[in-house]
Amino acid sequence: MRAIGKIFSIIPTLSVPLVYLNIRTRFMQPEAVKRWFDKVVMSHALPSGGILQINVGTLFIMFGLFLLLIEIYKSTHVNNVQIVEHTMSFFLFVVYSLQLIFDPRLASSVFLLLGMMAAVDLIAGIAITITAARKDSVTTIKAAGLIPD
Repeated sequence: MRAIGKIFSIIPTLSVPLVYLNIRTRFMQPEAVKRWFDKVVMSHALPSGGILQINVGTLFIMFGLFLLLIEIYKSTHVNNVQIVEHTMSFFLFVVYSLQLIFDPRLASSVFLLLGMMAAVDLIAGIAITITAARKDSVTTIKAAGLIPD
């Protein structure tokens, strides 16, 4: 059971929208996908008199931002599988980029923003891991008494 948890911990959470969109739109025409992204799922009157409309595409972006937050939190933990996690994030970014370029069904601003979130995940994950590892190594060296406080 512990091995399954490790496998899921190295899979980027931002792969969830990618897999879902590929399954959901597999047999749809590009125009139908665009109409589906624009479909209003919630409408709310604001005190200003304006109406806030949330469509499917906006929900995907909101979900992607939540998943990005989880990915950034995951990168603050320094462990032995960080290289694998960063490699998986890199491949996820490549898949998002290739599908955006070559799949007409997914050529939309929603998919572009999800791909940009994958890029931010990759860059932030590496930067945070390096910073956390540096902090851990300095703490270890200070604890060993090799450098003064």
